[in-house]
Amino acid sequence: MVDKFVISQVTAGYSLTEVIACQSMGLFTGFLKNHGCDQSNTGWYLGSKLGSDKPSQSNEWNISLTYQNVKDKAIPQHDLNGAGKKLAAKGFVLESVYAINDHLSLKGKAEASKLTST
Repeated sequence: MVDKFVISQVTAGYSLTEVIACQSMGLFTGFLKNHGCDQSNTGWYLGSKLGSDKPSQSNEWNISLTYQNVKDKAIPQHDLNGAGKKLAAKGFVLESVYAINDHLSLKGKAEASKLTST
């Protein structure tokens, strides 16, 4: 049987300017549901970002930490990014970006997740 995906998502965010070391800080959250199946069809995330929104100029940077909890049928497998890669999972995603100059940036990403039963 092929899983069907009809997904809706609600997101919310809040930004504060010049919070730490003259950098902005943002808080964000989201909830999603796959209406194409009846079980294991939800996911949510909660996170925070410090630094430039999208670093594009020399010496701009950001770092974000997100907690995600995703059930196995909430998102198609090819669309997963973060804590859940193949099964239901929950865990943290740490990402950072540093703009070396206006045309070159470094990106880093670390994930720690735990598979869960659905």
